[in-house]
Amino acid sequence: MHGLLQAYSRTNRILNAVKNCGNIVCFRNLEDATNKSLAIFGDEKASGLVFMKSFEEYYSEGYEDEKGNYHEPYTELVKRLLAQYPVEKIANIFDEETKKNFIRLFGEFLRLRNVLSAFDDFEGDKLLVSESQYQDYRGWYNTLHEEFRGNSHHGEQESIADDIIFEMELVKQVQVNISYILQLVQQYHDSNCEDKTIIVSIRKQVEASPDMRDKRDLIEKFIESMTPEKGKNVGNDWEAFIAEEKRRQLDAIIADEDLKPKETESFMQRAFKDGFVTETGTGIAKILPPVNPFLPESGEKKQNVIEKLKAYLQKFMGLTEEVEIQRMWRKTKMCVA
Repeated sequence: MHGLLQAYSRTNRILNAVKNCGNIVCFRNLEDATNKSLAIFGDEKASGLVFMKSFEEYYSEGYEDEKGNYHEPYTELVKRLLAQYPVEKIANIFDEETKKNFIRLFGEFLRLRNVLSAFDDFEGDKLLVSESQYQDYRGWYNTLHEEFRGNSHHGEQESIADDIIFEMELVKQVQVNISYILQLVQQYHDSNCEDKTIIVSIRKQVEASPDMRDKRDLIEKFIESMTPEKGKNVGNDWEAFIAEEKRRQLDAIIADEDLKPKETESFMQRAFKDGFVTETGTGIAKILPPVNPFLPESGEKKQNVIEKLKAYLQKFMGLTEEVEIQRMWRKTKMCVA
């Protein structure tokens, strides 16, 4: 009995909102033995707290949690989502309480969809929401997250107000990276820049990905620069484009804030290497123009510069590194072959 529970526990390491339970495949009839072992080392009703419900309970019947609270099945959640918040009408929602109701409903949808993903039956027509609709909903969920978030930080489960919670970790599990986006851009170029459905797909993917949304202006500007004659090697064109934009936008910040050019360049090189902007110490002080430290404006100036540099770092972070890693991986693969 003890060994049986040990075997289960080794597979039941939880991580976050995405991996909130273990997934065990058993080819032996161990249900009675498991219930007995749980009764010995826990209590007689422990199995109700340990095991997930059946697929049907989550999907079509509804279920009660350990506190006796009833939860709608997936089919009912989807029915309400599509009826109350059709994708084409979400942009016209201006009432704050209506937005909050969508956030609550879609959050519950995300949590239950994540639970159902542990079942092999949950695929194809059982999803009920097309991939295009799912991307649109995630895009609007991200937009509302930005609207309600204010100065809050990203988290697995982010409480923006007393009555709403954003399940950002569940949204992030379907992230795309820049390498995948560039593959789509290459397909667009190969169509002689005529297949606009690829552009629609790119926009949906970017909007649905929290970490890509602040890079969408760069991506769209790059796509607009594409012509049938240009772009035979999208990866190289992208690196050249990003290098130019990176230089231009940093120069603009330096000019707008009257920063010291060489010191700012060195400061941001270190920031890209570390992955964050250092907000204290002599580094940030060296790039600022001479000011009276006793005036309140000096603190405001420093904070304004920090926020601009953090936004700049976030926008350009990883945009060429991922492409280079993919290129190195392909070369290594060819050498091994």
